[in-house]
Amino acid sequence: MNQISEETLLKVIDDSKTLCISAALAKDKRLSDLGLDSLDLISLSMAFEDACQMSISTQKLTPQSTLEDLIKNLVSTS
Repeated sequence: MNQISEETLLKVIDDSKTLCISAALAKDKRLSDLGLDSLDLISLSMAFEDACQMSISTQKLTPQSTLEDLIKNLVSTS
């Protein structure tokens, strides 16, 4: 599997229109503070799968996880 860059993942997040602000500006924010719920995480998972031919397990993510935690999880599994 090809290594996925953080920049690619940020673009996928921005393109998914899940956040009201730029993903780059939201990296240090908790998922709960961004208003992301389990349906949003599923939507993001589908966006990652479509754009990068990869899937994620949202089970390891909690409302206290940050967007950067999500990105690190994806980069480390690619």
